[in-house]
Amino acid sequence: MSKVAGEPRYAPMIIADKTCALSIVGAVSTALYARERTGRGQFVEIPMFESMVSYVLGEHLFGHNFVPPMGSLGYTRVLAPWRRPYKTKDGYLCMMAYTQLHWRKFWTMVGKPDVHSDPRFDSIASRANNIVALYELAGSCIAGKTTAEWLALLRELEIPAARMSSLDDVMADPQLAASGFFKHAMHPTEGEILYTDLPVRFSDTAISPQRLQPRLGEHSIDVLRESGLSDNEIKALVASGATIDGKPKAQAAE
Repeated sequence: MSKVAGEPRYAPMIIADKTCALSIVGAVSTALYARERTGRGQFVEIPMFESMVSYVLGEHLFGHNFVPPMGSLGYTRVLAPWRRPYKTKDGYLCMMAYTQLHWRKFWTMVGKPDVHSDPRFDSIASRANNIVALYELAGSCIAGKTTAEWLALLRELEIPAARMSSLDDVMADPQLAASGFFKHAMHPTEGEILYTDLPVRFSDTAISPQRLQPRLGEHSIDVLRESGLSDNEIKALVASGATIDGKPKAQAAE
C-alpha cells in the first residue's frame, strides 16, 4: 500500500495477480528445463501469499536480515515520504540523483554547493541516514522551474530524470507510437478492440497473439476434451451446470 495524506491506500494496479503470473512463468520455465535435463516432470506450486511476501520483503526485511535484528523492518530509503515525484511549475518530475557525482552536480546547479559538504549528505552512508531531509531539500529546489526546463538541465548533467506521465500521456507517447506498441484487432463478438503489444523481442522467434480474449467458457469443451473426457462425459457436465459451452455460435457450428 502507498500512503496519501497519512491514510493507507491500495496500489492503483493489480500488482499481486501480475507479479504472481511472472513467478509462474519463471517456475514453469525452470521445471521445463529440469525435465529436459532429467527426463522427469514435476508438480509446480506458486502460492500467491508467499509470492507477494517474498516480493515485498526482498528489501523491507532491512534490519531483520540479521539475527538478532540490527535495525527496523522497512527499507528507509524507499519509505522516505519525499521519495516521490517532485512538483515543478507545471507538473511533476521524477529525478533520481544517486551517486556522489550526481549530488555534487545537482547542488552546484541549484546554487547550493555547500550542501554537498554538509556532514548529513557528504557520503552515501550519511545520505542514507538522513534521506528524508535530503529528498525534502532537493524537492524544495525543484519547484521554481518547469518540467521541460529541468529535463534539459538534468540531461546535460547526466542525472536520471523523466516527466511523470499521466495515463493519457502514455497513450500519446512518441516512443510507443514509433514501436507500434498499441495494436488493433477485430474481435469476432466484441468488435474492434485496442490492446498492447508483447513487450519482449526475440532475435529468431516471431511473436504475435494466437487468439483474442475468450468469452466465458469459450474453450471449456476443448480443454475437457484435451484432458481425455469423452463427449458423453462433457455433455453431462454441461447439463449439470458444472461447465458451459461458451463458444460463439459460428464456431460451435464448425
